[in-house]
Amino acid sequence: MLYFKMSYHMETRWVRSAGCRAPFGGCMQHVPAIQRKGENTMDIKMFGQITNAFGPSGFEEEAVRTVAGYCQKFELENDSMNNLYARMPGAKEGKPVVQLDAHLDECGFMVQSIRENGSLGILMLGGMVITNLPAHTVWIRTRSGKLVKGIITSKPIHFMNESERANQSLSIESLSVDIGAVSREEVTDVFGVSIGDPMV
Repeated sequence: MLYFKMSYHMETRWVRSAGCRAPFGGCMQHVPAIQRKGENTMDIKMFGQITNAFGPSGFEEEAVRTVAGYCQKFELENDSMNNLYARMPGAKEGKPVVQLDAHLDECGFMVQSIRENGSLGILMLGGMVITNLPAHTVWIRTRSGKLVKGIITSKPIHFMNESERANQSLSIESLSVDIGAVSREEVTDVFGVSIGDPMV
């Protein structure tokens, strides 16, 4: 969660939320400062970088580094609950305070199991319409920080029985992620994917 606190007379600008588990200095590294095309126009590149930052629930570190890089004019602070606080500098006591807040995290998944055939069982981080998920591309972030591409799969219709065809419903347990591996060992040893890795 990102919180903005500022005196009532200050100009407000919108920015996406973020939080970080790491000490805040670590969240500030290697992030470009905000670029403005004009006084009231933010660079579209900023919005692209913030929306593309990897940040499923519980794994928001990249998102906070990105947002923090665009908030260097504010007084910044974070806490252990992945909240980032950005305060206008020079705020005076006794003045009314305006707080803007927004979610940091995005809906995603986590690797729940690695099957013998190399497919991945998943669980959801956040709420989604399950029938919309098959055939969507996902990115898995490994423990080393590498991103592995996969695709969400479901049972093909020609393998379904009559009741499954008639039902037309899916459960998260019936979905898999295919990363191109053909064995559990290839998933872990070649692709570096482990149980508990997040994905979006």
